Amino acid sequence: MTVMGQAQNTEFSEDGKMKQEGLSDAKYDENGYIQEAKMSMMGQTATVKFTWENGKLVTQTIEAGGQQIKRINVYNEEGLVKAQKMNMMGQDIEVPLTDYKFDDNGNWISRKMSMMGQEMEITRTITYYE
Repeated sequence: MTVMGQAQNTEFSEDGKMKQEGLSDAKYDENGYIQEAKMSMMGQTATVKFTWENGKLVTQTIEAGGQQIKRINVYNEEGLVKAQKMNMMGQDIEVPLTDYKFDDNGNWISRKMSMMGQEMEITRTITYYE
């Protein structure tokens, strides 16, 4: 995935376990959904917690250095994330996500986000197991 010009590679094993540089101690529930992991960011270790509802990621909470950033996904009627809500340093921010493009398997490979007056395209390439 490319976000703001930065490449981020995430791999998944055939049984669905996530592997990403800096990610460790991942814990999964009985349905295989990731619940918590440790992530190395800028020389610090952060705890990332995930909550799910009906197979969709609802919140992602990052705890690092006594700070907490919570991102909430808001879905539209088609099941796509239409916005991400965050509270950063006491300020509520809502980031709309639009202009989705999909691959032949129905997974998004491009979407646009609008933040602080700037529009950015997020792209990702998905390689599937055969």
